[in-house]
Amino acid sequence: MDHEAIRVAKEAEEAARARLTSSFATVKARLTPQAIARDAIDKAKTKANDTAQAGLDKVKANPSTAIGVAAAAVLLLFRKPIFGAMKRLSKEKIHD
Repeated sequence: MDHEAIRVAKEAEEAARARLTSSFATVKARLTPQAIARDAIDKAKTKANDTAQAGLDKVKANPSTAIGVAAAAVLLLFRKPIFGAMKRLSKEKIHD
């Protein structure tokens, strides 16, 4: 083998070694707990934004359904105060 071929092979070896070292450094950096957590948070934010946008699109397409769902949710959450007020009103009307 001539000296030129050996030199070219050594340069190729050094380039390959540099790429491998760079790849290991990249993998090591991506596998730190902070990087994994950051990636998970970014994915969660993206998913939440996509879900919110899909919900907003559905509300825009069917506003009456959204109003009905919201009214049902309010009634469910505040059923005790609402029914208490209704009872008081009915008692006041009976006594008047």
